[in-house]
Amino acid sequence: MKKNGHQSFAQAVLSDYLRGFLKERDDVRSGKDIEALHRMRVASRRLRSALRVFEDVFYPKKINKWRKRVRKIGRTLGVARELDIQIRFIDLVKDKVKDRGNRKGLKELREDLKKQRRAVQKKIVAVLDSPATKKKLSSLRSHLKDLLKKKEEGAWDVLRPKCEELVLAHLDDLLSYEPFVHSPEKVQELHQMRIAAKNLRYTLEILESFYGKGFKKFSTAARAIQDVLGDLHEYDVWLFSLPCVAAQHQNNPDFKKAVSYLEEKCGLLRAVTYKKFVRIWENLEKIKIWRELRKAI
Repeated sequence: MKKNGHQSFAQAVLSDYLRGFLKERDDVRSGKDIEALHRMRVASRRLRSALRVFEDVFYPKKINKWRKRVRKIGRTLGVARELDIQIRFIDLVKDKVKDRGNRKGLKELREDLKKQRRAVQKKIVAVLDSPATKKKLSSLRSHLKDLLKKKEEGAWDVLRPKCEELVLAHLDDLLSYEPFVHSPEKVQELHQMRIAAKNLRYTLEILESFYGKGFKKFSTAARAIQDVLGDLHEYDVWLFSLPCVAAQHQNNPDFKKAVSYLEEKCGLLRAVTYKKFVRIWENLEKIKIWRELRKAI
């Protein structure tokens, strides 16, 4: 891409990500579409990554304020997303359960999760409707409209080195967790590896237009790692939280039976998901995808 196209590229990427973020707002506020919430959460990640990639376009104080607000929204959506996933998981397994006590306990657990989800929904609406959110998102939108009119000398000269620096930093972060690939018990390290893959993926996605079509295979690889480790993390969240849930309902035998059933089910699914992760990682290693990425930039 030519130098004078850098500014148009940045403005287009940021505007597109902001539109993707905002278009889900009404459906997320209503709380009726869990996939809209998921899309908005992903859009918030993309927007934060783009703001970091193109931070030289703006003053640091403005960037920090925008990113902090988007991160706050994203974290609130994240809490809701985990509850949505857990509720959906129960919906998938409850009809296959033959034991009456287990079914009753699963129904009670589902109602408990739904109650938590309703409470989180109020927080989502509050953060989306807050004056601070409206002010900061309006400010970002205005700056993007004016972006092409501004001429900030030197900003575009550092764009490519900055992009390369971010990609290499995220790649190094991801590979720093490679020693834990064959350690299924390292829950926290594998979770951090997922975050590293996520950061690498979203930065690479931003740069696909900049580096060309051949660059997509790298973001696809990062996404594969992120997705499978995301599934692993969901089971780990269950396995961590279920004993606490059981303790809160220790006088309810059906509830305890349902928790034991879910613990066994999640344990088995986690083992399958972990093997899938190792297989994906080893296949990527065989084709030397990360070494090729270093050469590409």
